[in-house]
Amino acid sequence: MTEKEILSELNAGIEHDPDRDKNYYQRGLIYKKQKLWEKAEADFAKAFSLWTDPLYLHEWREAAKEKQATQTLEERMAPYAAIINKIKDIREDAPPFDDTENVPTVELIAALALFEEYEVLKTLFKSEQFTANINETVSPAFAYWQPTPLYFITSKKALAIMKDPCKMIRFLSAHGADPNIPAEDGSTMLWNQCNKGYPIEIMKTLLEIGADPNQTSKDSEAEWTPLAYCLLPGFAEDKDGNPIENQYLPIENESIEKAKLLLDHNADANFTARDGNTAMILALEKGEVYEGHFVDGKLQGKGKYTNKSGDIYEGDFVDGKFHGKGKLTMTDAFTYEGDFENNSPHGKGKWTSLEYGDYYEGDFFNGRRHGKGKIIYADGRVYEGDWAKGRWNGKGKMIYPDGRIEEGGWKDGNFVGKEE
Repeated sequence: MTEKEILSELNAGIEHDPDRDKNYYQRGLIYKKQKLWEKAEADFAKAFSLWTDPLYLHEWREAAKEKQATQTLEERMAPYAAIINKIKDIREDAPPFDDTENVPTVELIAALALFEEYEVLKTLFKSEQFTANINETVSPAFAYWQPTPLYFITSKKALAIMKDPCKMIRFLSAHGADPNIPAEDGSTMLWNQCNKGYPIEIMKTLLEIGADPNQTSKDSEAEWTPLAYCLLPGFAEDKDGNPIENQYLPIENESIEKAKLLLDHNADANFTARDGNTAMILALEKGEVYEGHFVDGKLQGKGKYTNKSGDIYEGDFVDGKFHGKGKLTMTDAFTYEGDFENNSPHGKGKWTSLEYGDYYEGDFFNGRRHGKGKIIYADGRVYEGDWAKGRWNGKGKMIYPDGRIEEGGWKDGNFVGKEE
């Protein structure tokens, strides 16, 4: 049978027996394949209403996620904004919530909080007819991850349109909202604040009202504490935006500041995940740490970078690269301090071997000694003169520990004779 024929048969089955959940589910799968997300969501929602199968709920969430990705938050909230305006109009001439009105749902509470409608919410919470639980989770149709109203207003899109989200967070908390209630997908609001781009003030406010810094949050198959998630580096990506295996981005200063805040509120640095790792082990094994500034996703300006091997660069960054003045310390190898260009020593600089104790000061080109320079070797030799491609090349003078001097021409590290 063709897809069109199957769809026609399912439509007939639904018309004949509108209470058969599997028909809605099967039709939803066809709409999903066709990327008709609104129709797919409606069918998966109907199937779930008839039979609470976790598979139906999963598909409902996925379809809702795809549909909501195509909408602005204002577009999604438009029906609730109309209801709120109607309620406000009624309030001007009628007592609060008379018998002719419907009891608001938890979705309406979330929308009122989003639009910062304090007076309507106050009336709502005082009404004896109001029976909705402020800590209930919304349906996937409202927000696909099914948060509580408090969690909903701490999402990135909600924060972008609210004037004072911290004030509303405290208001909802004062009326019983619990910051430790996870969304139905298993995620927690404090964990969510560890993601890039969330203002640290929201995390501070959640901690103030009692958010647990050691509460685990489910992320697909993994479980994270907020501290571990803050210190988890992201994958580097190729030119097509695909993650590169075993290559990680540096941990940004934003994440470090949030980790410090969590530790100040008694986050357990020794909390062990199911794989046996602590937050610090995760950061050291997978991560690189950057303290400084990011511009358009790239390291920029003054900063400090530490990789998982313990190598450290501190200095100037341009477009994510060591560029300008800086100091590089390669663990158990060498230190270099001076000019950098495109991640390499380039210009004037000082180089010291940590293994042998040799010291060079002079010119560099693309990471190699090149130009004029002087090196003092740990065995007592001293060479001063011309360099090319990291070796003695050109005119130079070598003084040996026994007092011998070779001065003249050099080629590829060998003395070729005195100048005439």
